[in-house]
Amino acid sequence: DPALWELKVEELHEIGVDYLVLMQVADGGKSFYPSSIMPAAYDQNRKSPVDAIMDKAASLGMKVFLSCGWARNQDDDLRDPFVIERQRAIMDELARLYSESPAFYGWYLPVESSFEPVLPEHAVLGVNSLSAKARSLTPDKMVMISPYGICYADIDNPLFEERISALDVDIIAYQDEVGCVREPMPLPRMKEHFRKLGEIHSRTGIA
Repeated sequence: DPALWELKVEELHEIGVDYLVLMQVADGGKSFYPSSIMPAAYDQNRKSPVDAIMDKAASLGMKVFLSCGWARNQDDDLRDPFVIERQRAIMDELARLYSESPAFYGWYLPVESSFEPVLPEHAVLGVNSLSAKARSLTPDKMVMISPYGICYADIDNPLFEERISALDVDIIAYQDEVGCVREPMPLPRMKEHFRKLGEIHSRTGIA
């Protein structure tokens, strides 16, 4: 229901949220926005979920990171050429629909893999391919990824920083995974991990 999406955005705004990240704009080969390459996952006699979110966010001065996934589903693999090409095609459509929206602040590139123990090379290549597309379509928009697995990362491995430095992104929003209960006592290690990450990011220029 578009009215419920608008209400949810308004609620988030009321509690002080300024930025929204859409994790996905499609799933199972169906879209949550008006698409010419996928059937709709919503009642086309009503406003699409993405339209509702973007319009309400714009009216409230909020900023949105638009996802380019999923090509198939949450198990999208950046080693799969179909996944890359479908996500790039989704970007084409989103840029056409929303590039003029004042709420469109940046791109969120999903399925960006895990830091267990370092970011895989295929993830760097896949992310950079999508980032190149994003920058060609909307040079003024930010590009963000949000990898998981920081609790099992080998941050002291030189390859860890090397892979981060090779990424063409503006922001890495690390998932702390505290709520996932992947380790019994996460907070002390998490603080140390983010201290080390801060030092790495001061050298890479990535926020």
